[in-house]
Amino acid sequence: MQGAGRFLSRNEVATLLGVTPSTVTRWAKLGLVPAALTPGGHHRYFQSDIRRLADELAKGRLPKGRGSSGATAREAWPRVGTRPQPASNVPGARLPFSGNGLGDLVEIRWHGRGGQGVVTASQVLAEAALQEDRHFQAFPEFGPERTGAPVRAFTRLSSSPIPLHCPVAHPDIAVVLDPTLLSVANLFEGLKEKGTVVINTPLAPRAVKERLPGRGRCKVVTVDATGIAMEAFNRNMPNMPILGALLRASPLVSKESCLRALQERLGARLETAVVEANAKAFERGYAEARID
Repeated sequence: MQGAGRFLSRNEVATLLGVTPSTVTRWAKLGLVPAALTPGGHHRYFQSDIRRLADELAKGRLPKGRGSSGATAREAWPRVGTRPQPASNVPGARLPFSGNGLGDLVEIRWHGRGGQGVVTASQVLAEAALQEDRHFQAFPEFGPERTGAPVRAFTRLSSSPIPLHCPVAHPDIAVVLDPTLLSVANLFEGLKEKGTVVINTPLAPRAVKERLPGRGRCKVVTVDATGIAMEAFNRNMPNMPILGALLRASPLVSKESCLRALQERLGARLETAVVEANAKAFERGYAEARID
């Protein structure tokens, strides 16, 4: 059972890596997961390869897909990528640098409620970083598992290996998908002094800043993500608009990489029209974000 030649099924791989089976298939097609193709067109995975990949992902290292040389992920294993340049259409934009002594590591904490797509947004951002050969972590923290219950998720991005394996206590960026949580929890606990706050609200950033005592030096970004979502999907699913607003304020990855990751992830399980609606909601969130 322990030999390198033992094959694992897609569901077994998904369990080991902590992702969905559809993500395993998508990564295999992209060449990010070492796999053998059966005559019937199914992917099979060596146990030794997957355990190695799980170890690398736990360290925040990225599997490299097929390159121009045609090497597979098994032959061309993870390498450190470079930090993307700020988006040219955002005047004065620059990537936030962490004050934790770990280079350009950026830590993001997401707050929302079950059913609003908090975890999906954090993972789409991480998968966009993967496409740019960056190191990443993305994982959720659930309370009671029901729709409407408070949910937190965490994302870390860096151009170097990430040695941390814990929830984000001192985020560079705090993202709030549901503004009703502001009255029941301190969502900005531990936020760095010059951090960024991205909030789903129709209010202007300055009006929000006045309600955040002691946060006068932080950057505040607002977007009516619920309004955009209701027009796009007729439901309160604000994750893609607020992800767009986040990238407008802090271009951690390129907008193009994020759109590609969004389309690949959602396209694996949703109809084309729904995926396109999510992409448009993301674009609107990016365009309509207000920053102070």
